[in-house]
Amino acid sequence: SVGAGHPRKWMKIVTWNVKGLGLPSRRRRLRQGLSRLKASVVALQETKLGQTDKISLKMIARGHNAWWAE
Repeated sequence: SVGAGHPRKWMKIVTWNVKGLGLPSRRRRLRQGLSRLKASVVALQETKLGQTDKISLKMIARGHNAWWAE
């Protein structure tokens, strides 16, 4: 429970099926969308993550912690 005088802090969790990050326009849309959403936690779903996509994710996530499972 939240004590008196302590405002509630909400956590926003976003999950997103990115369907490929090979195109610069998709990376740009993802970056803009994540910026707009201001989520606390983001889970990106992708079935085929190539080396280029991993580099793109690192660039998109700069300034934040980022992990992925293979």
